[in-house]
Amino acid sequence: EAHQIEKQLSRFNPVLHFLENYDYQSNKQLKAFCKPYWNSNYSPSKYVKSIIRIAGAASSQQSEIVWVMLNFLVPWDLYFSQKLSTYKKELAPKLDEWLMHFYQLEAFCSMANFAWLNPQYRFSLPDDQALVPFAATDLGHPLIPHHEKVTNDITIDSKGDILLITGSNMAGKSTFLRTMGINLSMCFAGAPVNASNFSTISFRIYTSINVTDSLDNGLSHFYAEVKRLRELLNMLNDNHDTPVFFMVDEIYRGTNNRERLQGSEAFLKNVAGKNGVGLISTHDLELAQLEDTISELSNWHFAETIEGNKMSFEYKLKPGPCPSTNALKIMEMEGLPT
Repeated sequence: EAHQIEKQLSRFNPVLHFLENYDYQSNKQLKAFCKPYWNSNYSPSKYVKSIIRIAGAASSQQSEIVWVMLNFLVPWDLYFSQKLSTYKKELAPKLDEWLMHFYQLEAFCSMANFAWLNPQYRFSLPDDQALVPFAATDLGHPLIPHHEKVTNDITIDSKGDILLITGSNMAGKSTFLRTMGINLSMCFAGAPVNASNFSTISFRIYTSINVTDSLDNGLSHFYAEVKRLRELLNMLNDNHDTPVFFMVDEIYRGTNNRERLQGSEAFLKNVAGKNGVGLISTHDLELAQLEDTISELSNWHFAETIEGNKMSFEYKLKPGPCPSTNALKIMEMEGLPT
């Protein structure tokens, strides 16, 4: 058992040794965070050396003659078994603390490296006193190459507002929702965001994007989405101090168009004006009419240009419902009957 513990510790020993001996004088916050490593009373090296000694003593068991002689003279196995048990009890909580701090440091290093690789990105902290819940300029997706990236501006004026986003296939609806989600997540984690200006209050982020079925749980795609939206509705109706920022991609796409339209209308009416803000994308242009009856809802769209057999996309978010569709054109271009 001592050999197994030594083997596991040896995987982390170089990292623990580095953190234990690092010069923290230039950063007091980092020094305080890494105290579990450099505290001499509980330093990793103390326990690693002790485990190595016990493992070395236990290796005598590999020779039956030596083992018999040692145990004949003294209770060798009993002594080192007791020592190992004592160290295990002491080591267990400390190892959890070392690893937890290490995992957090690894995350900090990843975000620092991301910031270093993207000096044009900006840091932004949530400000619950901001004039509007959310506003961003030149917002882009950090995983899209710079030469291919199209950025957008967006402002959400009040809590309870919903942006209904329509658009043709491949126009950029899903990518924009992901762009919002990843930048909010990076902001709340302390990383820079892909925007020239970025202002947000604190939010609980919730998404219903790329929902899949589950054979294990016996859920179809549609039922899985329904359960996600049910959970979202519960969150919007709670009295939590932090509102929800939700993103729903192609709402109820797993069912027929008649029931999808009816269900979508009911859902939009029930989430508008609640404890959050959100973006909902859809192919159902009929839902755009709800802007006349739901004051918190506004229409936005992504469009394309079709010239002959070629389609081009701007990937720019524009006000109003989408004025065009392209599904039949795509079918025709691929040789399907229309």
